[in-house]
Amino acid sequence: MALESGQEIIRSRLGKLLGWVRLVVICLTFFIDIGSMGMCTIALPTIQKDLGFTQETLQWVLTAYSLTSESGVAAACTIPSAQALVAQIFTDPKRQALALSGWGASGSLGFVLGPIIGGLFSSLVNWRWIFWFTLIVEGTLLVLSVFLFRQPKSESRNTSSLAEIVRRLDPWGTVSSIAGLILLVFSLTSGNQYGWSSATTLAPLIIAVVLLVVFVVVEIKVSTFPLVPRSLQSSNTLQLSCAMAALTYGVWQGANYVLTLELQDLGFSSLQTAIRFLPLGGTALLVNMIVPHLLQPVGTRLLLVIAWILALAGVLLLVFIDKKSDYWRFCFPGMILYIAGVGTVYFVSMVMAIVSMPKEHHGSVAGVYNMVLNIGGAVLGTAVMTVIIDSVEANHGGEKSHAAHMDGYHAALYTTVGFSGLGVLIAVVMYFLLSRKKEDGSDKEEPGERVDIDTKAEPQSSSDCTDADP
Repeated sequence: MALESGQEIIRSRLGKLLGWVRLVVICLTFFIDIGSMGMCTIALPTIQKDLGFTQETLQWVLTAYSLTSESGVAAACTIPSAQALVAQIFTDPKRQALALSGWGASGSLGFVLGPIIGGLFSSLVNWRWIFWFTLIVEGTLLVLSVFLFRQPKSESRNTSSLAEIVRRLDPWGTVSSIAGLILLVFSLTSGNQYGWSSATTLAPLIIAVVLLVVFVVVEIKVSTFPLVPRSLQSSNTLQLSCAMAALTYGVWQGANYVLTLELQDLGFSSLQTAIRFLPLGGTALLVNMIVPHLLQPVGTRLLLVIAWILALAGVLLLVFIDKKSDYWRFCFPGMILYIAGVGTVYFVSMVMAIVSMPKEHHGSVAGVYNMVLNIGGAVLGTAVMTVIIDSVEANHGGEKSHAAHMDGYHAALYTTVGFSGLGVLIAVVMYFLLSRKKEDGSDKEEPGERVDIDTKAEPQSSSDCTDADP
């Protein structure tokens, strides 16, 4: 009896240890998922000089990351899967909440350390080591995952045929959306190089519009398993939350992209620039800890209005950067304000999207939300910024003129001001529209205000949790 009891204790402790090891692998996966974008962004000027990239070509380094994520290979797939795995591994509510908090913090840590790692590699070794480092870490995590996350023998395996699996992946919707987005970004970024009336620009633009229309028709009318489930397509709250998501990543990725180029153009090295991005990561960590506790007392709708006003004030300060010494006057406070704003919008709009839907749709909502985030980052955040910078530079002295560069950066940052202003407008409309519905009794259970305490404090299931890193 004593021997059996000892064996049970050992098995229990080994099981707990294995659970924490699995959590480390899940957290490292999220860390590298978020951090790789920061590593890549901070090295862009070095990559441009080394390979002789034009501004139009350079933005594809980031766009490739974003559109790959949009297809489900990265964040849109990783986040819901990670949440589900954590919920399965840690069934005790307190440990589950602790594990999910650690998982969310790993994304914040990736956001903080990603630019630092990228700056170290590009300044001290070679920018190519950013990609080697990512490959080594992800390869190691892949091997570990094969052994650590095996399907239990007691669970029935999916015996669907290959044709059925392909059908469930919605090939028509997937291909038309990805091809349409890639051609749209190409046409937008090639207009200044080849001319807006040239066939090289117009042909991809027309094909992109056709493909995106096909995608909408397929999702609404044709596909049996649409990428965006039909039960979600009619939700006004989800639609507005996704609009917020696109604007959030448009402002975040756009401002980061422009600031990376601008600070290094002002004379900072890659590593010095990365260090000056630390306020973004530190503020994101604070947002991750504070905002969940404000959902109940303040309310989601009012939080969105306040958050977009903060983002608007922050990016407006960034417009006034003209020289190195402006970092502490304008860049530092601007970074803190705008990341506090978009970080709050990211978390709150995600919560609104999730709690407005039944629990069985939470995984789909998370996937749709993250897909829209990456589309916003690729199109609004990178492609549009590139078009604006190139257009202004061409009309103010060309790429060799420092003054033309600064004019281009300022124009791009003014665009993020416009995006933030649009965010304020949408948030105000949501505030008064949902308030009126609540007063009229036309919306008996207000999705924008119905925030389960477990969603913000102690998540009870994978679908009740989101990460709060922009």
